[in-house]
Amino acid sequence: MANLTDRQKALHAWMLAKGQRISKCLHETMTEFRLMGTDGYPGNVHQLSLERLKEAGWVRCYTESDLGLPLLVYEAVEVADA
Repeated sequence: MANLTDRQKALHAWMLAKGQRISKCLHETMTEFRLMGTDGYPGNVHQLSLERLKEAGWVRCYTESDLGLPLLVYEAVEVADA
């Protein structure tokens, strides 16, 4: 988890502590993906590297054809204990 910001570390800790499936949308920006939060989510919006999210097993990708949307959407998934 080197080079993660404090907010990203807080998100990771929150996801681990949640202990259940977490379903949020990640919308494509220039080089990162914005994780839109809701109540109980630390900070409401975080910028996270898609590659880091994929490596950590935090996201599952859906294509435009899967969702009928004009952008790629990623769903955060449960994080296994590290």
